[in-house]
Amino acid sequence: MFNLSTFVDSQENSAAFNVFDLINQMENIFVTTVQPHVGSFKPLEVKDEGFQYVATLSLPNLNKEAVKLVLEDNLLIISIEQKTQISDANFQSYQSNFMKQTLNVSDVETHKIHAIFKQQILTITLPKKDMTLVERRVIDIN
Repeated sequence: MFNLSTFVDSQENSAAFNVFDLINQMENIFVTTVQPHVGSFKPLEVKDEGFQYVATLSLPNLNKEAVKLVLEDNLLIISIEQKTQISDANFQSYQSNFMKQTLNVSDVETHKIHAIFKQQILTITLPKKDMTLVERRVIDIN
């Protein structure tokens, strides 16, 4: 009725083709060729130390020049971009990896934020605003 064909025609050939072997081979190619060049970014960790927040981000295989911090509209934007060039006599390749994370800094003294990049770890210190300055008052309802 339908003219369907299979990839494996006989029982003998089906033993030769195993989908899981193909998946394992593809995973092995990724792990050995792609992953070492891309690296792995761990999530941003933010700790509340009472009077300040401390955010840390592990950035293996990166240098300080790959990291950019921008403060905009009560958001701290952390951008990481890594560019590599691979070339030989007949081949040129460019690779770029990019990651971006944001932090809401509405309760932080933004002019006192500072960052340190040491031993491939970015540490950002975010001093909290002094909350004792907030006064309480009763608002009349008309």
